[in-house]
Amino acid sequence: PYHDDQSLQVALQYGEDAGVDHILLNGDTCDFFAVSRWLKDPEERNLSQELQMTRQLLGHIRQRFPEARIVYKIGNHEDRWENYMYTKAPELVGTNNFEMSSLLDFNKFGITEVKSKQLIKAGKYLTIIHGHEKFGGSSVNPARGLYNQMKVCSIMGHHHQ
Repeated sequence: PYHDDQSLQVALQYGEDAGVDHILLNGDTCDFFAVSRWLKDPEERNLSQELQMTRQLLGHIRQRFPEARIVYKIGNHEDRWENYMYTKAPELVGTNNFEMSSLLDFNKFGITEVKSKQLIKAGKYLTIIHGHEKFGGSSVNPARGLYNQMKVCSIMGHHHQ
């Protein structure tokens, strides 16, 4: 619910025009605002609606890219769900209906899940991370901080400055 429709449409159109055959959603695709530790306004988006919107997005991407390999990386915002479950309902952790893949219908859309804090390699030399895995470096120059930590060519999502 916190996405920019115009930016999303531009990215999808670019992907179609370029004939992409792999799509990486590199974390925080779903916000999980309702179960975050931050103060919440009860009038804000609810979890059910947010999950529905995310499933609609995944279905839309699959429809536009029927043959593409789609990878969904779990970011720190998706981690909010598991953290919430461990705190509020630990008995349900690990049951199928409460796993991210079930919540977001990964099987239905043919999506591969990459768990939180797992690095992704693109080809031989490029490391892709969401950012919450390793990043804690320079906020002045995130690229330099990332390189100083990783010591390899890397791409990172997550940084907010």
